[in-house]
Amino acid sequence: MKTMKIEKHLFYADEIKRLHTLQAKEQLQYDQDEDGIRATGPLHIQGSYETMDGNIIPFEEELQMDVLAPREKLGTMPFAMQVEACEGKMDENGIFVTILMNISGLKEETEKPQKKITPQPVTTTPIPQREQTPVPDTSNSNKQDEEEAQEIITTPENEQPETEKTTVDEFEDLFEDADTTYTSYRMIVAKPNDTYASIANRYEVKEADLRACNHNKTIEAKTLVILP
Repeated sequence: MKTMKIEKHLFYADEIKRLHTLQAKEQLQYDQDEDGIRATGPLHIQGSYETMDGNIIPFEEELQMDVLAPREKLGTMPFAMQVEACEGKMDENGIFVTILMNISGLKEETEKPQKKITPQPVTTTPIPQREQTPVPDTSNSNKQDEEEAQEIITTPENEQPETEKTTVDEFEDLFEDADTTYTSYRMIVAKPNDTYASIANRYEVKEADLRACNHNKTIEAKTLVILP
């Protein structure tokens, strides 16, 4: 099961005392084309909040979704996207909403074999005892001879086993190469007059990559845009 996180900031002029109710519901239509299956339709955010003077104010927002699941990434189960959870946090400007969606029907991650580490052999080189000459006080020399007669253990240089470096991608999208492992997706909501160039500049990504992730679809206000 894959997941997608959607973040939306709802701006209100009222001074909010507390969030009263909040829910999200998808109404998606799934269409198959030559590239895969496309999920389109509205994502409704509904709820109410209480103002400082005790009034309950309802609110509703609608986000337009357009997500393509490429054919090579589809699994054996039907492709579907469903709201799993919806949370809201108040701030001085309104309500910050986070929606978690489950995505089913994509190929699951295949576990990669771990790199086998073979221990390097340890060699021992004994140092022969030197011939001792009797002296009146032998306590120091005997101690020195015993230390020198001990075996010296050495490890070949530059042969330390390497540890496999693990990297974690916090966010990935549906449009990477076929060998990529998918865990989560980051989407933002387009503002009025947004373009690929303005979004790329705001989130410090390449415009060409942004267009590729979203298949160069038309961007309008409240359109969900996947970040590379």
